[in-house]
Amino acid sequence: MITPAGAKRGPPTAPPLLAYEARIVDIVVRPSKEEASAFERESIEAVVAGKKKSFASWTTGLGDEGLAIFNRMPSTAWWVRAYDLEKLLVHWGLRALPGIVACGAGAPSETVPVAAHIDSPQIAPMMAEAYGRLPKQRAQGEKWLFEFPEAAAIGLVPAAAYGRGNAKKFAEGGLARLVDGGRGSVVRDVIARYGLDDALSALFASAEKNGAPARTRPSVDTDAEVRELEAILRRATPNTAAYERLDRLVHVDSDRALFAIAELSKHARSRPLRRAAAKCLAAARVRRSISEEDLALRMIPRLGLDAPEFKVGAASHRFAATTELAPAIVSADGTRATKLPRGAPEALKKRFDLLKKELRTIGTALRSRLELRMISGDTWSKDAFLEHVVGHPVLVEIARGLVFSADGVLFRVTEDTTLASEDDRTIELSANARVTIVHPLDASPETLKQWADRFGDYEILQPFPQLGREHANVVATGNRIPSLEGVSLPSGQLLGLERRGWQRGHIDHGPTLESMQRALPSLFAEVCFQPGIRLDSVDADEPQRILRVDVRGPSGETGEGAPPPSRRALSEIVRDLGLA
Repeated sequence: MITPAGAKRGPPTAPPLLAYEARIVDIVVRPSKEEASAFERESIEAVVAGKKKSFASWTTGLGDEGLAIFNRMPSTAWWVRAYDLEKLLVHWGLRALPGIVACGAGAPSETVPVAAHIDSPQIAPMMAEAYGRLPKQRAQGEKWLFEFPEAAAIGLVPAAAYGRGNAKKFAEGGLARLVDGGRGSVVRDVIARYGLDDALSALFASAEKNGAPARTRPSVDTDAEVRELEAILRRATPNTAAYERLDRLVHVDSDRALFAIAELSKHARSRPLRRAAAKCLAAARVRRSISEEDLALRMIPRLGLDAPEFKVGAASHRFAATTELAPAIVSADGTRATKLPRGAPEALKKRFDLLKKELRTIGTALRSRLELRMISGDTWSKDAFLEHVVGHPVLVEIARGLVFSADGVLFRVTEDTTLASEDDRTIELSANARVTIVHPLDASPETLKQWADRFGDYEILQPFPQLGREHANVVATGNRIPSLEGVSLPSGQLLGLERRGWQRGHIDHGPTLESMQRALPSLFAEVCFQPGIRLDSVDADEPQRILRVDVRGPSGETGEGAPPPSRRALSEIVRDLGLA
């Protein structure tokens, strides 16, 4: 068609989306045969007539007629709640996609958690908007972009090339994050399939401008910034400024930043921020295309301790850490000092001071993580142990104070990073070896004493109690520990469990505390007691009789499908109660 002279040209039309086989992940579609009640049917009829709102999931009781109603009505017709949309997705599957996309336009904060289960280009604009505009859903939007990069690119490229306003801005931002996160080849391939090769450079330049900032190169300044952000977020309330600070941590994308996010997911004062940090970690795992175990290994910061040597005058030095995780200066002849040499420039002094603070902070977290790893019995492969423990400049210093086990052989990590048995014979790990931290339940008293004597001879201090750790061989019956029932403990001792990672459980009227809870790697424990602790007037010496100790799976599961509680975890419960 030829445009007449003087006529205005309209905006270019975006091409239809490329073919893509959509699917639903992590949700099993189970159609329900329940019929809508008379009240529900009347409510849906009122929605169609434009008289009132209703719950969208009530349409499932009307069969295909209900599906058609849900897909054609605007999001303003419904009370949009995430659990309600999930019922629809479980019932109808991808047939409900048009309605879910419409709900995303009107109530994105409720729709994004459900839409995250859908691998389809039609979801991409919603997820790009969540990444670009919604602080609480930003991590979930980013995770979806990296989990389904082809679907994301197919859904965003037309909007980035032909869209306007926020639609264009969010599409460019989503594409920029994919490119910055190493998925540029996927984006380029989709652009080529759309036939937009000529616009490739302009599109990428626009995305760089409006989208995610480039990954920050770790430095002393960024590490200091990460430390400051972590300290603020630990005690922050869940407001816009807090989510922006968390977003800044995500974009630093260094091992130190990921370590901070992991700590916030467990120790932030605000529960919403803990959840947001956990989502950021999940997004980082997908973005880096690694498993949860690999992420846990790789995000332990190295603090620049494997950096090249520096010179002060003519002498060469390098930074190192001591077994107590204090900073040290190692000269070319191997001599160690705890202070910088005279004449060190101001930049080195700044780096040394930051290293001292970082080792103190990270050391506390690493000791706690390794102790939990000992309790859970988690293992490393040979390669992972040698690379991420023995080969890590910080973690190896803690590892030198522990006893490990592989293929039934106990060993330690020596000063020169070789592996040695109790009588100092060199140990070689087999190719299929699985390495674990020894728990006292795994060794005889004689073996533990021999290792304790060896550590005493070498003046090796343990980072946490291991060889001399109190332990008990406890048996659980079903979901309970009968041997602890009827035992009396003072109220002060039960409240003191909070220092060991326990949390207050059920609080009755009064207020009276009646239980304490703790989540361990392999189980969830709850100690119930009577008469209960009056929190408004605590008597630390008042005896409390343990009614029962319930043990469940880490997610609260019970019954035949629940995994049996581990001996190590049961022993830790008894140890915490001071009964080992």
